[in-house]
Amino acid sequence: MNDTTTTPTLLSNVSERVLTLTINRPAQKNALDSATYAALTAALAQATAREDLNAIVLTGAGGYFTAGNDVRDFVNAPEGASRA
Repeated sequence: MNDTTTTPTLLSNVSERVLTLTINRPAQKNALDSATYAALTAALAQATAREDLNAIVLTGAGGYFTAGNDVRDFVNAPEGASRA
């Protein structure tokens, strides 16, 4: 059963009791923006509630893991907002 959220920025796949979450923003070297943080948070919350998983693998698309925070997204955040 795969009821984890798949979004354009985060892909999920379950195989042999292992959930693989793939950050899917290779053009930005998988830099984390607010949408990706939200998708990761939701996917990890759902995964921790599941008893059919033995492991979670976090990886990145296009040969990159992650470049860290997407600076453009954070610069444009409202004053005082914390995206992470």
